[in-house]
Amino acid sequence: MQSCEHDVGIGLRQPHYQALLQGRPALGFVEVHSENFFADGGAALAVLQAARERWPVSLHGVGLSLGSAAGLDDWHLDRLDRLVRRIDPVRVSDHASFARAPRQAGAAPVHANDLLPVAFTEAALGADIAVPTLDGKVTLRVPPGTASGRTFRVKDKGVATAQGTGDLLVTVEVTVPQHLSDQARALLDQLRRAEAGHTPRAHLGV
Repeated sequence: MQSCEHDVGIGLRQPHYQALLQGRPALGFVEVHSENFFADGGAALAVLQAARERWPVSLHGVGLSLGSAAGLDDWHLDRLDRLVRRIDPVRVSDHASFARAPRQAGAAPVHANDLLPVAFTEAALGADIAVPTLDGKVTLRVPPGTASGRTFRVKDKGVATAQGTGDLLVTVEVTVPQHLSDQARALLDQLRRAEAGHTPRAHLGV
């Protein structure tokens, strides 16, 4: 991994992407939540890669669950490994917490921090989406214009402990279809023409 000469950095958060990348302040590093960048491609990852060209990056996760009785999640570890190889961070850290727990004997564990795959049409237009929790399903209202990486808090649907029940933090992962019908392709091409002149990368200067 890369080295870092300075100790002072800041968290890279979505509301400040444009100001930070345009201002280019002198920073020791920027820190992000690893899980927000697990998707292959997308605007969030493009911003992180642009930031990586300017500063060292620290990856701090919240869902690895190092202390969980349910064990580690191979999928999560694989995604984290891919992100590390792609970004070459100055450090990698995670919460040593019980963010995963088995629902019942033999059942797949559920994260208190979870990624929710959402179709790009659902993210753009808004949708009510069923989300699995430790004690069943709840409906999450995803508002129109939701970006990949946005995190929603579902109250009292996390892991129950002697101190109370935590919340479920659901991070949206906008997915892109790999195979399009002729009709879907024509509609997307119509949308592209309608949005001609608009680019989500204007703040990157490209």
